Amino acid sequence: MFWVNLPIGAAAILMYALFLHERLTPREHRIDWPGGVLLTLGVGMVLFALVQARTLGLGSIPLALCGLAALALLAMHERRTPEPPVPFRLWHNRIIALGCLGAFGTVTVMMGVSAFLPTYVQGVMRRSPTIAGFALGCQSVSWTFGTLAAARVMIRVSYRASVIIGGALLVAAAVLLALLQPSSGIVWAVAASLVMGLGIGFCAPAFLVSIQTSVGWDERGAATGANMFMRVLGASWGRPCSEQFLISASIAACPAPVTQSTGCWSRRCAVISAPSKSPASPRRSRPHCMRSIWSWH
Repeated sequence: MFWVNLPIGAAAILMYALFLHERLTPREHRIDWPGGVLLTLGVGMVLFALVQARTLGLGSIPLALCGLAALALLAMHERRTPEPPVPFRLWHNRIIALGCLGAFGTVTVMMGVSAFLPTYVQGVMRRSPTIAGFALGCQSVSWTFGTLAAARVMIRVSYRASVIIGGALLVAAAVLLALLQPSSGIVWAVAASLVMGLGIGFCAPAFLVSIQTSVGWDERGAATGANMFMRVLGASWGRPCSEQFLISASIAACPAPVTQSTGCWSRRCAVISAPSKSPASPRRSRPHCMRSIWSWH
């Protein structure tokens, strides 16, 4: 994937250089070092608390509280900074606030599906890694087509219509994933992935365009940065939140002997979901606890 992005990125840079002409007024800028430190500490501590919640136990709570306190100090500090890295003043605009929250939620859902749909297809449905990757790859392909269709909708109707269509598709994908069972077949998982990608494709550009068009030219970069920040935040927090949810469900569903014999969730699920090595029973049914984990809604 890295090498595929290089020619596309080079073509994008060339198009910007040839067709994007802007008149810039040079002026001095100041880097907000204290704001950058508070932002790093706040996001980093909350993320570490989410990832290590099962290991740290109750110790993750004060760590997360310290991270939230750092983010609160960041919000207070940014009010007095002429060029803040996170312009919270823009959040008074309802379109920007909803666009940023929508971008956060969309990416959070995407990361949860990207992390655990291949695991479900391979570990529970007993499909090969190639099939698991194909099921997830369908989301990326449909995402592209959804973005192209969203551009047409935004031009001919409005960005609100694109968001409504994308939201409906995301809800439909969530329903398909909630109804997914090991006996459903790979077609069901692929269909859910395709619908999810289409929903993201309709929502992501619409949120960005709505934010950029709601501010003046001089604040467009700051508004775009706020949207990108919330997308990165959703990508960072989405997977650990989904993982903690799955861990809690697995501990509630699995019997105590399994937990004590393996010691940690990752090894426990590896032992439970590992295919049988016996040639006589290549598709032996897995224990009840594994079925309970993935069928728990």
